[in-house]
Amino acid sequence: MNPDIRAAVIGLLTLASSPPTEDRGDAFGALLSDILRIRVPLEPNASPDEIVQATADALLEPLQDMVVSFLVAFDALAKVNDAGETSATSAQVLQRLALNLGPSEGE
Repeated sequence: MNPDIRAAVIGLLTLASSPPTEDRGDAFGALLSDILRIRVPLEPNASPDEIVQATADALLEPLQDMVVSFLVAFDALAKVNDAGETSATSAQVLQRLALNLGPSEGE
């Protein structure tokens, strides 16, 4: 799993739980751009079907990483909630998660 995508997902969740600001939309857009930054290699004479397939192939890994990152964040938040911990806010839990970012197994 890509640590940059995990960091961007944590940023999205942190933004979602923070008070709205004028630049919030721009911040969301920037984080989503970080997640979905793809390069689609195409032959000059690629058919529409080949373009669609190449685009889907290019999006697959970042979208998988994004889903896994949301699940990891949800799990961290759920464990704190299930434990009845009231001393930590969701923002603090996400911050701890962000501080523990590093290469995942298999990277």
